[in-house]
Amino acid sequence: MAHRSSIALVLVLTVLAVPLFVPPAGAADVSFHLVASGFEWHRNNPTTPAGPTLVANAGDRLLFEIENQDGVAHTFTFPHFAVDVSLPAGSASNPTVIFVNVTTAAADVGTWQFWCTPHSSGSDPENHTGMIGWVELQGLADTTPPTILHTEPGGPFEVGDPIPLTANVTDNIAVTSVRVNYTNVAGQVSNVSMVPQAGEYAFTIPAQTATGTVSYRLYAEDAAGNVAVSGPFEITVNAAAPQTPAADYTIWIVMAIVVLAALLVGVLLWRRRKAPKAPGT
Repeated sequence: MAHRSSIALVLVLTVLAVPLFVPPAGAADVSFHLVASGFEWHRNNPTTPAGPTLVANAGDRLLFEIENQDGVAHTFTFPHFAVDVSLPAGSASNPTVIFVNVTTAAADVGTWQFWCTPHSSGSDPENHTGMIGWVELQGLADTTPPTILHTEPGGPFEVGDPIPLTANVTDNIAVTSVRVNYTNVAGQVSNVSMVPQAGEYAFTIPAQTATGTVSYRLYAEDAAGNVAVSGPFEITVNAAAPQTPAADYTIWIVMAIVVLAALLVGVLLWRRRKAPKAPGT
């Protein structure tokens, strides 16, 4: 029983360990065999066409085995990846061999030239003639749509209030377009671009002239044509609260002045009546 348990434990550990040794999806080690012969680069052997184009995916690691069958020294110069190594003289029966590894990234999509410095001429980069070759790095298919993070604006909203919208939009490569499609309270549909602003995308729906519901969706697209949609969302537009007219205190001021004047007149008359009379009057 103990023996069977040990076997079972080994199998479980093996299954768990497998993911640790599996390379990331979309990336691989790609081997290339280059031969310098007749002052030309060839792939695999001297009988293949000169000036080969080697194809891989951006993100792959390129493993070059480079041999020299010429009786003179060459270089393997690959400027895009800052490679410039010497390749000593050899012969068809006794070639010299070097190994060069290059790690690529998604940003390296394109076609890049390599050459032998002594036996080529031209301007840098990618414009040599003579003993040259190419590496074409293709982009992996992008099937990931952008991500939209959006929170409906806080209300309440009334007739006459603009409705500001913001969204955080990201993509694994690049966002090319963010739009808002909205229907106003009158049922009119608009499709407009949101503007990048402080790390987000923003657009303000114009103030509505009547009560009702404004509905909208957000759309984001990347360079590969992948589209993300967020919504629908609805905003209720309420009637504007009645404005309380400013109090008119003019009449109260006038009345206060009249009362004060009357009191003053009364006080003066009362004082005159109470004043002592002169003798003989």
